[in-house]
Amino acid sequence: MNLTELQAQALTTSLYVWEDDLAQRVGIGRTFQNLNKRNRTSYNEQSLMADNQLANIHAAVCEIGVCRLLGAYCFAGVWDVYDHHRYSGLPDGLWSHTELEIKWRRTGMKMPVDRKDAEKNRLVVWAESKLPRSSNCTCETCQQGCGDTSRVRLLGGGRAQELWSLGKPYNNDGNRVGVPLQQLTPIKQIINAAL
Repeated sequence: MNLTELQAQALTTSLYVWEDDLAQRVGIGRTFQNLNKRNRTSYNEQSLMADNQLANIHAAVCEIGVCRLLGAYCFAGVWDVYDHHRYSGLPDGLWSHTELEIKWRRTGMKMPVDRKDAEKNRLVVWAESKLPRSSNCTCETCQQGCGDTSRVRLLGGGRAQELWSLGKPYNNDGNRVGVPLQQLTPIKQIINAAL
């Protein structure tokens, strides 16, 4: 399956104004709490967004939108950097009894899967987002026609344990792999299998 086919089978939604507001607060809060933290090994500053705050807002938009699409609980958490050890094991969302890890797709063709998610066999899903025009985001997806509210497109994913063996390490990071999009299951198939 290629990206166009995954996108054609995706689920989409637009955030409500208050959800957009929450995503802004979460993204800004996460950026502030991570200011003095060391970057993970797989982080490649040259290939990522110059504006970490907008990237964090995109990620929060995806978490909120995906959880709404699935009828899942969204943690939308921001905690003090000193409490990170207390809450770092939380997933992004909870779909019935299934822990969700939600990854934001900016332009890549591989979905990241973390070792910690494989160990817990979380459902890892991949989503795209567009922020509202008022955000002034200059990333590729936002430049392709933004609206008045954020939009989310949930593509697909799979169980982290199964995906882990299909990926290759990101920048020699033994704790994160990139799984080619051809290995992902479209979201509608994941939902149908869960019913």
